[in-house]
Amino acid sequence: MFSRPVSARTFRAVTYVAIAGLAFQVLHFAEHALQLGYWFLNPLERPWLTPWAVVGRDALVAGGDPVLGTELLYLVGNVVFFGGVIAMCV
Repeated sequence: MFSRPVSARTFRAVTYVAIAGLAFQVLHFAEHALQLGYWFLNPLERPWLTPWAVVGRDALVAGGDPVLGTELLYLVGNVVFFGGVIAMCV
């Protein structure tokens, strides 16, 4: 609606957040593509996470419940995604 000029520094920061959010989504898509491929090749196996997702999950719970770590990993991912969307809208 009404816009006011922003500094080059603010514009650059918002641009970096938007690019980081987009890059995160590309990696997130790759994660799910690999999981889907694993599921097609091994339909009777337990669900599988890529090694980088396991590291992220385990870092969030520090040896605790892996299910809680997976949910926290999704929460962090959603916050990153939402931040990227907000930055793109700005």
